[in-house]
Amino acid sequence: MKADAGGRVLWVWLFPLTYVAHVAEEWWGGFPAWASRLFGARLTDGAFWSINGVGVLVFGVAAAVLTGGIAVGLLVLLGVFALASSGPR
Repeated sequence: MKADAGGRVLWVWLFPLTYVAHVAEEWWGGFPAWASRLFGARLTDGAFWSINGVGVLVFGVAAAVLTGGIAVGLLVLLGVFALASSGPR
């Protein structure tokens, strides 16, 4: 495990990155339509992106806090808001 000079483990940033990859796989795999059919309630594209945007936000903030990178955490927040606002409507 690689750590920075303060001894903080940097691999923790893989968690938000893998979650983003997971969300992309769900989107391109048609998860909102599948979930709508399975549960009988429509999962709109906006709801899908909102729910997963919160997940990315939680993972990003957790990684920033764990590694002590508050400036990076703020950058992650900015990226999440940009991603959420640019998603399909």
